[in-house]
Amino acid sequence: NNLDIGLYISETSLKKAKELGWYKKLINSGAHNTTLANKSVNTVFSNSVLEHINNLDEVLDEVSRILKPGGVFIFTTHSPATLNFFISNFLQSLGLKTMSKYYKQYLCKMLQLKTLWSEDKWKINLKSRNFTIEKFIKTTPNRSVFWYEILMPITMIQNRVPFLKILPITQFLLFLLNIDFNTRGEKNYLIKATKKFK
Repeated sequence: NNLDIGLYISETSLKKAKELGWYKKLINSGAHNTTLANKSVNTVFSNSVLEHINNLDEVLDEVSRILKPGGVFIFTTHSPATLNFFISNFLQSLGLKTMSKYYKQYLCKMLQLKTLWSEDKWKINLKSRNFTIEKFIKTTPNRSVFWYEILMPITMIQNRVPFLKILPITQFLLFLLNIDFNTRGEKNYLIKATKKFK
């Protein structure tokens, strides 16, 4: 079944979503201002989006506003441990502090990492908005992120060379390395929270 509502701030993404036909209704707006009615939604789902948003407090206020009592908010997001980049740490260990700093800044800009809250901060902010946390799982182990970082240049080159896009180079290398991305770790969070009945 199609999802009821898809929310995209990017018109390009909105157009792609419309072509795919995944949603019954599409809204072009930011997550902090959806135009949906109060207490009108049963479930809000977000996959690896919240870490790219600056005004996260406003987004949580909006989620709380549109969710019905008993409604569920399920999302994945990066943790602060994401910034523990292998190459940055390696450069730091060699005494190349400035290079390490610029490498980290470059990756953060490229990955558009803006807001990375700790476990405690997520729990405080969700509870302050009348949510009960049902599940809080730490996912993605360091070894997986290590290989993701190492293979990133290959992926970047692949994305810029048209004929390489059809080749599953990164997927093949990950297959050879037998990386299990489902193993518990510290780099990402999977959180399920329920809006309380007042």
